[in-house]
Amino acid sequence: MAVLAVVLAVGLPSAQGAGAGAGAPRRYLDPVFAEVDVTADVAYRTTSDCLGDPVDLALDLYQPAGDAAAARPLLVWIHGGSFAIGSRDGPLEALVGRDWARRGYVVASISYRLCGTLSAEAVDDAYEDAAAAVAWLRAHAATYRIDPGRVVVGGASAGAITALQVGFTPDRSAGEGGAGDPSHADAVLSMAGTWLPSVAEAGEPPVLMAHGTADPILPFAAAEAFCTAAVAAGVDCRFHAYDAGHESLVAHVEDIEARSFAFLYEVLDLGGGPPSTLAPATTSTGGATTSTTTTALSAASTPASTPAAPAVAAVARPRLTG
Repeated sequence: MAVLAVVLAVGLPSAQGAGAGAGAPRRYLDPVFAEVDVTADVAYRTTSDCLGDPVDLALDLYQPAGDAAAARPLLVWIHGGSFAIGSRDGPLEALVGRDWARRGYVVASISYRLCGTLSAEAVDDAYEDAAAAVAWLRAHAATYRIDPGRVVVGGASAGAITALQVGFTPDRSAGEGGAGDPSHADAVLSMAGTWLPSVAEAGEPPVLMAHGTADPILPFAAAEAFCTAAVAAGVDCRFHAYDAGHESLVAHVEDIEARSFAFLYEVLDLGGGPPSTLAPATTSTGGATTSTTTTALSAASTPASTPAAPAVAAVARPRLTG
Protein backbone atom coordinates (compact mmCIF):
# COMPACT_ATOMS: atom_id res chain seq x y z
CA MET A 1 0.00 0.00 0.00
CA ALA A 2 1.32 3.39 -0.91
CA VAL A 3 2.48 5.58 1.91
CA LEU A 4 0.52 8.80 2.20
CA ALA A 5 2.52 12.01 2.57
CA VAL A 6 0.34 15.02 3.16
CA VAL A 7 2.16 18.29 2.68
CA LEU A 8 0.43 20.82 4.93
CA ALA A 9 0.73 24.45 3.95
CA VAL A 10 1.94 26.76 6.69
CA GLY A 11 0.54 30.10 7.67
CA LEU A 12 -3.09 29.27 6.82
CA PRO A 13 -5.58 31.44 8.71
CA SER A 14 -7.62 29.71 11.40
CA ALA A 15 -10.25 32.46 11.68
CA GLN A 16 -13.89 31.46 11.31
CA GLY A 17 -14.95 34.25 8.99
CA ALA A 18 -12.99 33.29 5.90
CA GLY A 19 -14.20 35.00 2.78
CA ALA A 20 -14.76 38.37 4.40
CA GLY A 21 -12.58 40.24 1.91
CA ALA A 22 -11.82 40.09 -1.77
CA GLY A 23 -9.61 37.14 -2.54
CA ALA A 24 -9.88 35.79 0.99
CA PRO A 25 -10.14 32.00 1.37
CA ARG A 26 -13.71 30.76 1.55
CA ARG A 27 -14.67 28.25 4.17
CA TYR A 28 -15.84 24.91 2.70
CA LEU A 29 -14.00 25.68 -0.56
CA ASP A 30 -10.50 26.68 0.53
CA PRO A 31 -8.19 25.46 3.30
CA VAL A 32 -8.83 27.90 6.15
CA PHE A 33 -7.41 25.85 9.04
CA ALA A 34 -3.74 25.02 9.39
CA GLU A 35 -4.24 22.09 11.76
CA VAL A 36 -6.64 19.19 12.11
CA ASP A 37 -7.67 17.40 15.31
CA VAL A 38 -8.08 13.63 14.90
CA THR A 39 -10.03 11.56 17.42
CA ALA A 40 -9.50 7.86 16.71
CA ASP A 41 -11.49 4.81 17.73
CA VAL A 42 -14.86 6.42 18.47
CA ALA A 43 -17.26 3.48 18.95
CA TYR A 44 -20.58 3.85 17.13
CA ARG A 45 -22.11 0.37 16.92
CA THR A 46 -22.00 -3.12 18.44
CA THR A 47 -23.35 -5.86 16.19
CA SER A 48 -22.50 -9.40 14.96
CA ASP A 49 -20.09 -10.33 12.18
CA CYS A 50 -20.54 -12.93 9.45
CA LEU A 51 -19.58 -15.70 11.91
CA GLY A 52 -22.11 -14.55 14.47
CA ASP A 53 -19.49 -13.16 16.81
CA PRO A 54 -19.96 -9.76 18.46
CA VAL A 55 -18.03 -6.91 16.88
CA ASP A 56 -17.56 -3.30 17.92
CA LEU A 57 -17.43 -0.80 15.06
CA ALA A 58 -15.64 2.52 15.34
CA LEU A 59 -14.90 5.65 13.37
CA ASP A 60 -12.10 8.22 13.25
CA LEU A 61 -13.20 11.82 13.56
CA TYR A 62 -11.39 14.70 11.83
CA GLN A 63 -12.19 18.27 12.94
CA PRO A 64 -10.64 21.66 12.14
CA ALA A 65 -8.44 22.68 15.06
CA GLY A 66 -9.52 25.87 16.77
CA ASP A 67 -12.87 26.01 15.00
CA ALA A 68 -15.54 27.90 16.95
CA ALA A 69 -18.44 27.29 14.55
CA ALA A 70 -21.49 25.90 16.32
CA ALA A 71 -22.66 23.56 13.55
CA ARG A 72 -20.45 22.18 10.76
CA PRO A 73 -21.43 20.03 7.75
CA LEU A 74 -20.46 16.38 8.14
CA LEU A 75 -18.84 14.04 5.62
CA VAL A 76 -19.24 10.35 6.46
CA TRP A 77 -16.49 8.66 4.44
CA ILE A 78 -16.55 4.92 3.61
CA HIS A 79 -13.38 3.11 2.53
CA GLY A 80 -13.10 0.73 -0.40
CA GLY A 81 -11.79 -2.83 -0.64
CA SER A 82 -14.36 -5.04 -2.44
CA PHE A 83 -16.32 -5.40 0.83
CA ALA A 84 -13.55 -7.73 1.97
CA ILE A 85 -10.50 -5.65 2.93
CA GLY A 86 -9.53 -2.07 3.70
CA SER A 87 -9.69 0.14 6.76
CA ARG A 88 -10.95 3.49 7.96
CA ASP A 89 -7.38 4.77 8.45
CA GLY A 90 -6.05 3.99 4.97
CA PRO A 91 -4.07 6.56 2.97
CA LEU A 92 -7.03 7.88 1.00
CA GLU A 93 -9.12 8.08 4.16
CA ALA A 94 -6.46 10.12 5.96
CA LEU A 95 -6.13 12.40 2.94
CA VAL A 96 -9.88 12.99 2.71
CA GLY A 97 -10.22 13.50 6.46
CA ARG A 98 -7.53 16.17 6.59
CA ASP A 99 -8.38 17.92 3.32
CA TRP A 100 -12.03 18.31 4.24
CA ALA A 101 -11.45 19.25 7.89
CA ARG A 102 -9.03 21.98 6.82
CA ARG A 103 -11.93 23.48 4.89
CA GLY A 104 -14.25 23.44 7.91
CA TYR A 105 -16.02 20.10 7.63
CA VAL A 106 -16.28 17.43 10.29
CA VAL A 107 -15.25 14.10 8.74
CA ALA A 108 -16.05 10.64 10.10
CA SER A 109 -14.11 7.82 8.45
CA ILE A 110 -15.94 4.65 9.43
CA SER A 111 -15.20 0.96 9.78
CA TYR A 112 -17.82 -1.54 8.70
CA ARG A 113 -18.11 -5.33 8.87
CA LEU A 114 -15.74 -7.29 6.62
CA CYS A 115 -15.58 -11.05 6.26
CA GLY A 116 -12.60 -11.55 3.95
CA THR A 117 -14.63 -12.19 0.82
CA LEU A 118 -17.12 -10.41 -1.43
CA SER A 119 -20.68 -11.56 -0.84
CA ALA A 120 -24.24 -10.23 -0.86
CA GLU A 121 -24.20 -10.44 2.94
CA ALA A 122 -21.09 -8.27 3.09
CA VAL A 123 -22.72 -5.64 0.85
CA ASP A 124 -25.83 -5.62 3.06
CA ASP A 125 -23.73 -5.42 6.22
CA ALA A 126 -21.80 -2.43 4.89
CA TYR A 127 -25.04 -0.63 4.08
CA GLU A 128 -26.51 -1.31 7.53
CA ASP A 129 -23.33 -0.19 9.28
CA ALA A 130 -23.01 3.01 7.25
CA ALA A 131 -26.66 3.90 7.87
CA ALA A 132 -26.13 3.22 11.58
CA ALA A 133 -23.06 5.48 11.60
CA VAL A 134 -25.03 8.33 10.03
CA ALA A 135 -27.83 7.92 12.59
CA TRP A 136 -25.34 7.73 15.48
CA LEU A 137 -23.56 10.88 14.35
CA ARG A 138 -26.86 12.76 14.01
CA ALA A 139 -27.79 11.65 17.53
CA HIS A 140 -24.46 13.11 18.73
CA ALA A 141 -24.61 16.23 16.57
CA ALA A 142 -24.51 18.56 19.57
CA THR A 143 -21.45 16.81 21.01
CA TYR A 144 -19.43 17.14 17.81
CA ARG A 145 -21.00 20.41 16.62
CA ILE A 146 -22.46 18.83 13.48
CA ASP A 147 -25.18 20.40 11.39
CA PRO A 148 -27.74 17.54 11.22
CA GLY A 149 -29.28 19.07 8.09
CA ARG A 150 -26.01 18.91 6.14
CA VAL A 151 -24.80 15.31 6.26
CA VAL A 152 -22.90 14.02 3.23
CA VAL A 153 -22.17 10.33 2.67
CA GLY A 154 -19.31 9.46 0.33
CA GLY A 155 -16.72 6.86 -0.47
CA ALA A 156 -14.52 5.16 -3.02
CA SER A 157 -15.13 1.85 -4.80
CA ALA A 158 -17.03 -0.40 -2.35
CA GLY A 159 -17.38 2.68 -0.16
CA ALA A 160 -19.00 4.57 -3.05
CA ILE A 161 -21.43 1.72 -3.65
CA THR A 162 -22.32 1.81 0.04
CA ALA A 163 -22.74 5.60 0.02
CA LEU A 164 -25.11 5.31 -2.92
CA GLN A 165 -27.06 2.63 -1.07
CA VAL A 166 -27.51 4.93 1.91
CA GLY A 167 -28.75 7.70 -0.37
CA PHE A 168 -30.81 5.70 -2.83
CA THR A 169 -31.87 2.35 -1.35
CA PRO A 170 -34.28 3.46 1.42
CA ASP A 171 -37.97 2.69 0.89
CA ARG A 172 -39.33 6.21 0.72
CA SER A 173 -42.92 4.99 0.54
CA ALA A 174 -42.37 3.67 4.08
CA GLY A 175 -40.83 6.93 5.28
CA GLU A 176 -37.21 5.82 4.99
CA GLY A 177 -34.63 8.26 3.67
CA GLY A 178 -36.67 11.36 4.38
CA ALA A 179 -35.96 14.21 6.76
CA GLY A 180 -37.39 12.21 9.67
CA ASP A 181 -35.07 9.25 9.08
CA PRO A 182 -31.89 9.78 11.17
CA SER A 183 -29.82 7.79 8.65
CA HIS A 184 -30.77 9.87 5.61
CA ALA A 185 -28.12 11.54 3.44
CA ASP A 186 -28.43 15.17 2.37
CA ALA A 187 -25.94 14.61 -0.48
CA VAL A 188 -23.85 11.72 -1.83
CA LEU A 189 -20.36 11.54 -3.31
CA SER A 190 -19.33 8.52 -5.41
CA MET A 191 -15.75 7.88 -6.50
CA ALA A 192 -15.56 4.80 -8.76
CA GLY A 193 -18.94 3.48 -7.66
CA THR A 194 -22.42 2.78 -8.96
CA TRP A 195 -25.73 1.24 -7.92
CA LEU A 196 -28.90 0.01 -9.59
CA PRO A 197 -30.56 2.58 -11.90
CA SER A 198 -34.00 1.24 -11.00
CA VAL A 199 -33.74 2.46 -7.39
CA ALA A 200 -33.56 6.15 -8.29
CA GLU A 201 -36.72 8.05 -7.40
CA ALA A 202 -37.90 11.58 -6.72
CA GLY A 203 -36.77 12.97 -3.39
CA GLU A 204 -33.37 11.27 -3.37
CA PRO A 205 -30.34 13.40 -2.44
CA PRO A 206 -28.16 15.23 -4.96
CA VAL A 207 -25.16 13.16 -6.02
CA LEU A 208 -21.77 13.79 -7.61
CA MET A 209 -20.17 10.83 -9.38
CA ALA A 210 -16.56 10.52 -10.58
CA HIS A 211 -15.68 7.51 -12.71
CA GLY A 212 -12.93 6.22 -14.97
CA THR A 213 -13.81 5.60 -18.60
CA ALA A 214 -11.67 2.43 -18.61
CA ASP A 215 -12.85 0.98 -15.28
CA PRO A 216 -12.75 -2.85 -15.65
CA ILE A 217 -14.37 -3.55 -12.26
CA LEU A 218 -17.38 -1.23 -12.16
CA PRO A 219 -18.04 -0.43 -15.83
CA PHE A 220 -18.22 3.20 -16.84
CA ALA A 221 -21.48 2.61 -18.71
CA ALA A 222 -23.17 1.31 -15.55
CA ALA A 223 -22.13 4.35 -13.52
CA GLU A 224 -23.25 6.74 -16.25
CA ALA A 225 -26.56 4.87 -16.54
CA PHE A 226 -27.17 5.31 -12.82
CA CYS A 227 -26.71 9.08 -13.10
CA THR A 228 -28.92 9.23 -16.19
CA ALA A 229 -31.67 7.30 -14.38
CA ALA A 230 -31.36 9.59 -11.37
CA VAL A 231 -31.81 12.66 -13.57
CA ALA A 232 -34.82 11.05 -15.25
CA ALA A 233 -36.32 10.59 -11.78
CA GLY A 234 -35.85 14.28 -11.01
CA VAL A 235 -32.67 13.92 -8.96
CA ASP A 236 -29.72 16.31 -9.31
CA CYS A 237 -26.79 14.16 -10.48
CA ARG A 238 -23.43 15.54 -11.69
CA PHE A 239 -21.27 13.04 -13.56
CA HIS A 240 -17.53 13.55 -14.13
CA ALA A 241 -15.61 11.17 -16.38
CA TYR A 242 -11.83 10.71 -16.23
CA ASP A 243 -9.34 8.97 -18.50
CA ALA A 244 -8.60 6.29 -15.91
CA GLY A 245 -9.28 2.76 -14.79
CA HIS A 246 -10.56 1.75 -11.36
CA GLU A 247 -7.55 2.10 -9.06
CA SER A 248 -5.93 4.72 -11.28
CA LEU A 249 -8.87 7.08 -10.74
CA VAL A 250 -7.16 8.05 -7.49
CA ALA A 251 -4.61 9.96 -9.57
CA HIS A 252 -7.39 12.52 -10.07
CA VAL A 253 -8.32 12.84 -6.41
CA GLU A 254 -7.34 16.52 -6.28
CA ASP A 255 -9.69 17.44 -9.11
CA ILE A 256 -12.45 15.19 -7.73
CA GLU A 257 -12.15 16.81 -4.31
CA ALA A 258 -12.23 20.31 -5.79
CA ARG A 259 -15.38 19.52 -7.74
CA SER A 260 -16.94 17.89 -4.68
CA PHE A 261 -16.23 20.97 -2.53
CA ALA A 262 -17.85 23.15 -5.19
CA PHE A 263 -20.83 20.83 -5.66
CA LEU A 264 -21.61 20.75 -1.95
CA TYR A 265 -21.05 24.49 -1.60
CA GLU A 266 -23.93 24.84 -4.03
CA VAL A 267 -26.38 22.05 -3.13
CA LEU A 268 -26.00 22.44 0.65
CA ASP A 269 -26.14 26.24 0.33
CA LEU A 270 -22.92 26.68 2.29
CA GLY A 271 -22.14 30.14 0.99
CA GLY A 272 -25.43 31.65 -0.05
CA GLY A 273 -24.91 30.73 -3.71
CA PRO A 274 -22.44 29.09 -6.10
CA PRO A 275 -18.96 30.58 -6.55
CA SER A 276 -17.34 31.20 -9.92
CA THR A 277 -16.99 28.61 -12.67
CA LEU A 278 -14.27 25.94 -12.78
CA ALA A 279 -12.05 25.74 -15.81
CA PRO A 280 -12.27 22.43 -17.73
CA ALA A 281 -10.55 19.65 -15.85
CA THR A 282 -7.31 18.22 -17.13
CA THR A 283 -5.83 14.80 -16.69
CA SER A 284 -2.44 13.31 -17.36
CA THR A 285 -2.36 10.06 -19.31
CA GLY A 286 0.88 8.48 -20.40
CA GLY A 287 2.73 11.74 -19.95
CA ALA A 288 0.32 13.72 -22.12
CA THR A 289 -2.13 16.22 -20.67
CA THR A 290 -5.66 15.95 -22.06
CA SER A 291 -9.05 17.41 -21.28
CA THR A 292 -11.26 15.37 -18.96
CA THR A 293 -14.70 14.51 -20.24
CA THR A 294 -17.19 16.12 -17.87
CA THR A 295 -20.93 15.61 -18.03
CA ALA A 296 -22.95 17.81 -15.68
CA LEU A 297 -26.47 16.44 -15.29
CA SER A 298 -29.31 18.04 -13.38
CA ALA A 299 -33.03 17.53 -12.95
CA ALA A 300 -33.56 20.12 -15.67
CA SER A 301 -31.19 18.21 -17.98
CA THR A 302 -29.00 21.25 -18.49
CA PRO A 303 -25.25 21.53 -17.96
CA ALA A 304 -24.46 22.85 -14.50
CA SER A 305 -21.65 25.29 -13.90
CA THR A 306 -18.96 23.96 -11.60
CA PRO A 307 -17.39 26.39 -9.11
CA ALA A 308 -13.77 27.33 -8.81
CA ALA A 309 -11.25 24.78 -7.63
CA PRO A 310 -9.57 25.56 -4.31
CA ALA A 311 -5.92 24.80 -3.67
CA VAL A 312 -5.31 21.18 -2.66
CA ALA A 313 -2.33 19.87 -0.70
CA ALA A 314 0.21 17.80 -2.63
CA VAL A 315 0.14 14.09 -1.77
CA ALA A 316 1.74 10.81 -2.63
CA ARG A 317 -1.04 8.91 -4.42
CA PRO A 318 -3.12 6.71 -2.09
CA ARG A 319 -5.24 3.72 -3.13
CA LEU A 320 -8.98 3.29 -3.49
CA THR A 321 -8.91 0.10 -1.43
CA GLY A 322 -8.41 1.80 1.92
